[in-house]
Amino acid sequence: MMPTDTPPRSTPGPWYIVLRSGPGDIVAEICYGDVGECIAEGVYTMADAWLIAAAPALFKALNHLQSKPNDPQSHHDAIAALKLVNPSLFP
Repeated sequence: MMPTDTPPRSTPGPWYIVLRSGPGDIVAEICYGDVGECIAEGVYTMADAWLIAAAPALFKALNHLQSKPNDPQSHHDAIAALKLVNPSLFP
């Protein structure tokens, strides 16, 4: 387990999906930043792409829920992050 006083190292969000076309089974890649640096170059399903792209928002929301479980904003952030994973879950 990571010590609580050490911030995790991760690629800053937001991350976004870039659709790929052409031959092969890869449907998307996950990128970030203004120049489109790739985090994942070969994603095989859109469900995986949505989940990977939502990782920074999910991480932030979960940290907020852990630190302030009774804060309504924590719950709002968590639902917003889940909408990124699968928008059809929350019409």
